Amino acid sequence: MAKDYVSEEVHHPHELNTKIVVYGSQWYKRGDMLDMYSQKLLTSKRTDESSYFLPYIEKMFERLRVERKLGEVDVIAIVPNSTGGHSPTLLAIGNWFASKHPCRVVKIIKGAGPRLNKNNQGFLDRWNKVDGKFNLEQPLVKKGLRVMVLDDQKTTGATFLESRRLMIKEEANPLFYICLGINRNVVLMGE
Repeated sequence: MAKDYVSEEVHHPHELNTKIVVYGSQWYKRGDMLDMYSQKLLTSKRTDESSYFLPYIEKMFERLRVERKLGEVDVIAIVPNSTGGHSPTLLAIGNWFASKHPCRVVKIIKGAGPRLNKNNQGFLDRWNKVDGKFNLEQPLVKKGLRVMVLDDQKTTGATFLESRRLMIKEEANPLFYICLGINRNVVLMGE
């Protein structure tokens, strides 16, 4: 059976036993040659491209449910983009999911620090720019909430790991890490 998603493990650079699995559509960026999915992924940071991505997201969520990898969700946490704002596409997808399931959408905000430029960075460079920089716009009201972390793309995985740290600090249970695209063309772990 064909998969409607790919998954990739992300390991913490300092905690050897910590790893997460990120689910998303496979995405390759090849220089200036971008397919329509890649073009929409890049413009989704500025404009609402959710109508383009929702069919892909619905297929991925359905497949994850069938495979029993996606369970109940209490909160959807939206990861900030490189400028510290939030993608209109991710907010629309989070609100779409919340309209179908009893959960709420929260924004993760980036604290002070350098701009999160992803270009040509290895994992450790990226990790150093996000480590300890995330907070929640509003604190979670209960302990033990089941959280889905939603980001536009997984490149090195550092933002997902920092989101996990934040959710654990909030005494939440970060269960699912979802993105619109997994970029398989990056050099991991600073190699």
